[in-house]
Formats: sequence, structure tokens, C-alpha cells
Amino acid sequence: MALLTAQQTRHTIAFLRQFPESFPGLQLSWVGAHYCGWDGVHCHVNGSVSIDLRGHDLDGAMPYIRTHIINGAHVMVVSIDLSNNTRLRDSLEPSWGSLVHLRHLDLSYTRLSGSIPSVWNKMRSLRSVRIAHTLACRDLPQWSIDTLESVDVSHNNLRGTLAESWSSMRSLRHVDLSGNNFCGCVPDSWATHSALLRAADNLSVLARDTNACRDANMCSSRRHECTVDESSDAGVAPQGVLASVGPATLLFAALALMCDRG
Repeated sequence: MALLTAQQTRHTIAFLRQFPESFPGLQLSWVGAHYCGWDGVHCHVNGSVSIDLRGHDLDGAMPYIRTHIINGAHVMVVSIDLSNNTRLRDSLEPSWGSLVHLRHLDLSYTRLSGSIPSVWNKMRSLRSVRIAHTLACRDLPQWSIDTLESVDVSHNNLRGTLAESWSSMRSLRHVDLSGNNFCGCVPDSWATHSALLRAADNLSVLARDTNACRDANMCSSRRHECTVDESSDAGVAPQGVLASVGPATLLFAALALMCDRG
């Protein structure tokens, strides 16, 4: 059995300990030095670690990686599944881009919002990513990850542009962009990428970068905003999410919506 180096062990534990800080519900079960026995943590024979916390009723935001303390190059976590946690909220955490050994990431059916970070392009080992049925908005991220094979960002609130850089990801075999409302045109560079062309077939944007496409599906600053009414209209909130929102929050949301439309 291959063992992690002392440095890898130290930084891996430091990253794992961010989870109970973000999700208080883990504080009773994620204790002790032997993290392989923690709930939802699996250690592989080569020493790498997978985290499976899907459906754990996590309440909080994605853990922030303090890069002055934690070096992502030594964090040996290869898979993270936080899907089906309807109280997982706030922004998609840019600092996770430092997780260079991460291969699989699933954040679907959560209340995570904001842009999908382009800085996640630094996840140079990533093979599959699923950020479906969330409140993610704006553009596709500018990624060019050589190892990426599968991307599912369906049923979000993506209303910005498609990313030309995706055509450089030649390992892509499965791409799902459905259930969004992109603006602009399908980049010309996608024409030579079969997986991207299949994904584009399900979109309302036109296939070629022509004047007609730009006029018919023009991008505006409004499309790049993430507002209350857009989140509501997106229809992506997992079942039971509104039940966790207090009446005061709903009142302020309604007032914000009225002001926005006024």
C-alpha cells in the first residue's frame, strides 16, 4: 500500500478540516486523526482520498481554501460529491482551483450560485464535473482542461456566452448545456468538436457566428447579472429548497423583485 508523504498528509488533513468549519453538522463525526474513518471519507490503496457527502443535508457554503496555509498541490483528494444538498449555498468557491489532483466533482442539486469560476481551469487532473440544477449564472467558464471528459452544467441560470476555449478540450466526450438561455453565437471553433456540436444542437443560439446570429441573440449586460427574478425564473431550485427559506427572506426577495421590475 502506497503511503502519502508527510507533506501530502498534512495538507490533505488541513483541507478536510475545512469541511466541519463550513458544515457544523460534520463536527461530531469528523473527529480524530484517522480521517479514513470519517463519515463520507474513503481512502484508496494509493493513499488518495474521495469525499462523498451527497444527500447529507449540508448547511453552509463551500469550504474556502486558505492558500497561505493549504497547498492544493499536496491535497490528495481525487473526488468530491456534494450533490443533493439543498442547503449548500453561496458562491462556487474559486479557491478550489488549487485542487490539482481532483478528478471528479459533483455539486448538482444545490443552491450554489454565481459564476462557474474560470480559475478552476487550474484543476489539471479534472475528468468529470457536474454542476446541474443549481443557481449558477453568467457565462460558461474559460476552461481548457486537457483531461476533462464530461461536463454537465444543465438546468442552471447561464445566460451569458459560450466559451470559445472549450474547443481546445479534445478529451471531451459528453457535454450537457441544456436548460439554460445562452446569448450570442456558437463559436466557429466548436465546428470541429463533435461533443460540443451535439451539445449546441439543444441550444437556442445559432450555429454560426454571423451578423444575423448576433442580432437575433444579442448579449447585453442584463444577461450577465444574477438577480432574484432570474433565480426564480430559472426553475432550478431542488425540491424542498423554499421550505428552508424564512418568511423574512421571502419578503425581502419580493420587494427586491418589485423594485427591479419597476
